[in-house]
Amino acid sequence: MQWHMPIGYKVVNGRITVYEEHRRIMEEIFRDYDSGISTLKITEGLKARGVCNAHDRAAWTHASIGRILENHNYFGTEYYPQIVDRELFKRVQERRE
Repeated sequence: MQWHMPIGYKVVNGRITVYEEHRRIMEEIFRDYDSGISTLKITEGLKARGVCNAHDRAAWTHASIGRILENHNYFGTEYYPQIVDRELFKRVQERRE
C-alpha cells in the first residue's frame, strides 16, 4: 500500500507534525475558496507566485486544489494536527456541494 502525506504535514521523530511553510499555503487555499475564489483562480495565483506543491514544483491544478479542500485531515484527526478551523472547513464543504 502506498501512502502519501498530505501537503502541510511532515513526520518528525515518528510523529506527524505541521509543516509551517505549507500550513500557511493550506490556510490561504481554504480562506480564498471560502471567500468565493474558484479553484481555477487559486491555481493560477499559486502558479503565478511560483508557490511549490508537495513535489516542490509550481504545478497546481484545480483538481489538486479540490482534493485539498475535501481532505478532512486538515481540520484535525486522530493522527493529523489541525491546520484549518472546523467552521472554515465546514463552510468550504457546503460551498463544494
